[in-house]
Amino acid sequence: MLQPYSSDLAAITQGIGFENLSPSVGIPIGTRQNPTDNDPSFNHIGIYKNGDLVNGTVNTLTGPVQAIADNPNIEDCQWHLFRIIWDAGTQILSAQIDNVTRVQTRIDLVNDIFGSNPRVFWGFTSTTGLQGNIQKFCPALNPGINIPGGIKTCAPALIPFEDNSTSFLQIANWYWDFDDGTHFFRKTTSTSQLSESGILYN
Repeated sequence: MLQPYSSDLAAITQGIGFENLSPSVGIPIGTRQNPTDNDPSFNHIGIYKNGDLVNGTVNTLTGPVQAIADNPNIEDCQWHLFRIIWDAGTQILSAQIDNVTRVQTRIDLVNDIFGSNPRVFWGFTSTTGLQGNIQKFCPALNPGINIPGGIKTCAPALIPFEDNSTSFLQIANWYWDFDDGTHFFRKTTSTSQLSESGILYN
């Protein structure tokens, strides 16, 4: 889910945590057929905007399709690789399950969804209705940085650091941006893993 509010949770039952939350974009995996949402009988995936989960409306960007190509039931007690891909150049948003593309759509997220706001939050959410269900996810990226020990200095000072994040696959690119409004770091951007640095202020 992408949305600009960070902590807002919209629906607490069948709305998968973002029903009626606008503006937003969500890629839910539905494991229960909700007739009021025109859900298909199989476990499904789709791309929806503005918290509208009713299939077939103008806010259904694509889908619903069967979540797993060869199995109508994704609830099989197995881990499945779920990957969301945003290509800013082509403006294509897609989702893969077990390395197979299940849904994709072309949309200008920044201008058509978020009112020219290029900075939004992403995250995972889930709910159930009257039934119970165990729902788990394991993030592919475990972020982290390594700052050398023994540094003794006074601000402002150049602090070297190195990315030591891990992922299922080799990390191909880095983008550093410390412009968070707190003035602890000077804004800097780079696509390198090594020898990044920021100027630390009191």
